[in-house]
Amino acid sequence: MQLVTTQLEDRAFALQFFTIVHEFGRVIPWLSRVTPLTFYTNPNHFRDQFLRRLGCTDPSDIIPYQFTSSDERQEYIGGLLHFRRAPESFKDQRNCALLERLHAEQFRFITCLQVRGMHRRAGHGRQIMERGLTSILRVHGKVWGVVSEPHLLPWYQSMGAKMLSPRDNQDALWLISWESTPTCSHSK
Repeated sequence: MQLVTTQLEDRAFALQFFTIVHEFGRVIPWLSRVTPLTFYTNPNHFRDQFLRRLGCTDPSDIIPYQFTSSDERQEYIGGLLHFRRAPESFKDQRNCALLERLHAEQFRFITCLQVRGMHRRAGHGRQIMERGLTSILRVHGKVWGVVSEPHLLPWYQSMGAKMLSPRDNQDALWLISWESTPTCSHSK
């Protein structure tokens, strides 16, 4: 298995985007801005609209990571998205303040960790997270994400995530972060 990056206008990202919308379209609020693009067939127009609707100006602001088989098929197993700046918004003022702080401190953002159904329960989600975090932290030093299911918090914490949000918040979403340091790594 390999973790690779792709471009927004690549056919590979179209497949990833379709699966993300299918799985998270009703769960992640910011996806509603880009869901109508699901069936665009012009890849350059899709990329430009995707960026515009998320308030991004540069294609490098969003990096899709894909976990694929290592053989010639390069079957899509799952992936995650890496943003320079998060498209998230919150109701709870504590989460809003955290978001402002994370943006001010130039934390990167990861979202849409996804493993295709037939490949679940084989440790692929952990592999995607660990490899993605290693790659992002090596270059940028700090990253954050949002957990929407409280039972997943211990799973992320087992990979070194620090919970930033209070357990009881109006959004029922929990902001988590990772930071690399010169002497230690996020993974075990």
